[in-house]
Amino acid sequence: NSWFKFRKIYRVVFAIQQVSGWTWDDETGASITPDSANSWDSYVCHRPEAKPFRKKGWTYLHKVAELMPNNVTGANV
Repeated sequence: NSWFKFRKIYRVVFAIQQVSGWTWDDETGASITPDSANSWDSYVCHRPEAKPFRKKGWTYLHKVAELMPNNVTGANV
């Protein structure tokens, strides 16, 4: 089903965005530089589904993000 595919890709992209030291861009993806290439290679060894996003963004990111549930937790939420 398409929704499950989009949700899986969204989670991959979201995880990439959370990596310290990397910069996500909607057009260029993870924007891996020569300085961060080693960490990217290591990341992709453990998460091969991230490979397409080294130099390419994801067109549907913002649309799927609007549909994803908000997992914020805490006393004041």
